[in-house]
Amino acid sequence: SSQMRLVLSSGEVVFCLCAAALALYTWPLFLDDGSGAAWEFLRIWDDQENFLDNDVIQRGLSLETLYAMFTMTRINVYEPFGWLLKAVEVQTFGLDSWRIRVVTAALHFGAALVLARASAMLLDILALLSDIKSGAEGDDAARGRREKRHWLGCCISATVFAVHPVHVEVVGWPSAQPYTLCALFSNLALYVYVQEMYRKLCGASKDVESVNEILGVSMFSGYGRSDLLCCAPVAATLLAFLAVMLVSNYEGMHRDADVLSLTLYERVIKSLTTPIWVLRQIVWPTKLRPHYQLRPGELSVTNPDYLLSLVALASLALFTLWLFQHRQAPQHLLALAYFVVMVLPVSGLIQHGMVSAGCDRYAYLCSTVAVPYGGAALARWFF
Repeated sequence: SSQMRLVLSSGEVVFCLCAAALALYTWPLFLDDGSGAAWEFLRIWDDQENFLDNDVIQRGLSLETLYAMFTMTRINVYEPFGWLLKAVEVQTFGLDSWRIRVVTAALHFGAALVLARASAMLLDILALLSDIKSGAEGDDAARGRREKRHWLGCCISATVFAVHPVHVEVVGWPSAQPYTLCALFSNLALYVYVQEMYRKLCGASKDVESVNEILGVSMFSGYGRSDLLCCAPVAATLLAFLAVMLVSNYEGMHRDADVLSLTLYERVIKSLTTPIWVLRQIVWPTKLRPHYQLRPGELSVTNPDYLLSLVALASLALFTLWLFQHRQAPQHLLALAYFVVMVLPVSGLIQHGMVSAGCDRYAYLCSTVAVPYGGAALARWFF
């Protein structure tokens, strides 16, 4: 008698693998209905001031509360859309820390899914540019197979991002929910941008001059009045957030903000070494905890740990510059710049609130840059 065999395609295998990983990751959230009988952590608020003592999110949605959300700072943090989401949650199911964690997990996985799609399309763009540069003629079938490999590789890479231990703090602490909201919208913005870029490049792939024109027109280098008008909303948004940053951090050095105050020299050292500290947490996520102690006098170039971090950051910068100049590969330098820029607001250069060596949540937004790298490696080695 013939035996029936279950044969799965590579896409189905990847789907099952990712679904199983996400199910195992969220399983602790559903040990019970959130009553805390099985795991009392589900009923804990990390910062009561953000929820229990925050009357703005409990009064309902009105023009008055919306104005308060967009003008207030709590615990030296300005997050109006975070307050808006919390207000919607409180009005929907009340002050329930378990359900807030479930919403955070949903936002987290949604952000990872969008990141996978954006990363795959970014790899498609790089491959298409490589074909155009080399003069290779690729048919639609070959391009489709390549796109599928990139998509499957980025799905696994984004799943690793989603279940990475260093991101547990963002999902586990209710006050960290705005990180997932920010990741979702920033990844959506990236996806829309790379999708439009890929569409234009595919349409102009046989015209080198058109390709150069598409690549040469950046956000702020328009050629005409219409181009300047298109980038006006982006410029206005940047200026608005710059003003918000200055206002929100105006009293960041308030004497009651923390018992520890850093000098300018110490803040510069901390800001330059934080990227490597975050990278170390991502690569080797052991002994994770809510806060990492910073001892007085520790921030100095005479400290071997910080000296090594400075050398490592300088080496990475020089290596990516070498790749840019000698291999015509600017994407690595841009990736490093993105990583550093995303870490900069929490690096300690501008002191606000509690001073510590770092927090695991600082790795959340900047680590998205690793997903395209992982997707490219998996697409090349396994698909």
